[in-house]
Amino acid sequence: GYDSLHEKDQILFHLIAVFFNYENDGHVKTMLADSGLDVRLGLKTLAYKSLIKISSEGEVVMHKLLQQVGRQAIQRQEPWKRQILIDTDDIRDVLENDSVSFSFYF
Repeated sequence: GYDSLHEKDQILFHLIAVFFNYENDGHVKTMLADSGLDVRLGLKTLAYKSLIKISSEGEVVMHKLLQQVGRQAIQRQEPWKRQILIDTDDIRDVLENDSVSFSFYF
């Protein structure tokens, strides 16, 4: 399911894996409102492909194994192509050296 996702839906998948697992869908939509992502449609797409569940209370839930897959997918990206930094060494390098150019979608 993940490989067949549109690039922006993959980004939303990564963001949920890192930041928004077990968060309310309204909160996710608010936090990403200016991101250029169609969060409403993206959440529906991810739920349709069974990559997340949205509870009756609106909680976005990603299974722990899928969350690990999302985090690993980020780590496999070339460092200069990552939209999300997870590793403390990568974060420190960027803050200390400011030598890497990252492309962010939001």
